Amino acid sequence: MHEPDLDDLMPLARPGGSTGTSSNIRYRDYFRVIERVVLDHWSDIVGIVTEVAMPQRADIREVWLVGEKHGSDYHPARVAVVCSDRTYSFVMNVALTARGIARNRHEFDVLRLLSARRGDRYVPKVYFFANQDVESVAGLPITSSMFLGEWLEDYHEFHLTQGTEDGTYDSVLWDGDKGLGRLSREAAWEISRQTAFILTWYYDHTTFSEVYPWHHAAGDFVARVKDGVVSVRLISARQYEPRIIVPTTAVVDQLDALLAFFANLTLRNRLDRLDGVGQVVLAGQDCVEATVRGFYDALKAKATDELCPSELPDRFAELAGALSPADWADVFRNVVDSFDSRAPDLPAIMESLAEHIFQVYRLVRLVA
Repeated sequence: MHEPDLDDLMPLARPGGSTGTSSNIRYRDYFRVIERVVLDHWSDIVGIVTEVAMPQRADIREVWLVGEKHGSDYHPARVAVVCSDRTYSFVMNVALTARGIARNRHEFDVLRLLSARRGDRYVPKVYFFANQDVESVAGLPITSSMFLGEWLEDYHEFHLTQGTEDGTYDSVLWDGDKGLGRLSREAAWEISRQTAFILTWYYDHTTFSEVYPWHHAAGDFVARVKDGVVSVRLISARQYEPRIIVPTTAVVDQLDALLAFFANLTLRNRLDRLDGVGQVVLAGQDCVEATVRGFYDALKAKATDELCPSELPDRFAELAGALSPADWADVFRNVVDSFDSRAPDLPAIMESLAEHIFQVYRLVRLVA
């Protein structure tokens, strides 16, 4: 960004969003609030870089602040710490709107909670949280909140795009340096599988807590595709609690709760906005197969690591395999009823729900 451009007004929404442009926050203000936090937490940053760089010595030469993108709630920037041996990058997750600020602290706490869980980690590590107030270049007050987190190198958003044939969709990786890269069918399948794996990995079978709300259109997951190897990470975690609220006096069977989670997962993993900002569409049937596979893979991995009862995968497979198409229709009816009736996802879901139900009914017998 050139010096004159720093006085341009910042958009406070993702491209194609409806929030519009701020009337008083300029890019210069945005970088000033980040700079202030970096200076105030300099000793923390030195310690973090030293920890990451070990056993090398963290000989810091300079720090670069790079604006990365704009979301509906957050405006993440890359904090590039230049040392004598290499550059160490971190993400500063910045909130500038009232809604974003209200959510930012909670998201920091959720990411920290998930990072501390036993077993493999599929979310970025977070380091510290800060609130910052400054005066804008227009003389108006700016309130912000932000947290520093691990930068996931070579991970990018992915979205559905129009396929080569009418009525079909392909997946593309939004690589900022290389542009949009159309993914192979195998890579898209693996991204869907790993997304389902991660969400199931973090599902708590005793409290029914899960990561939600999430949506591929929001860029909550990112992927790296390198040398034919696919790796997916969850970078946004707004809440971690039971999605379906039940009376405290009720006794909910763990398998029934897991069944509801599974059904919801098979639907939501298909949802995206075309090219990230267009109409809501559903990924093809390959995504359903990948989701079912990822769900079972995660259950088995958790059982192996003693994060859930060893018999849980087989008990769930037995339950799911015994359900008739009519039973599955009842399960999915309850899932759809839990959606907000105004949700833009609903028309796309209802159009394909019957075929989706039958595919899940068929797949649980093949994949388990």
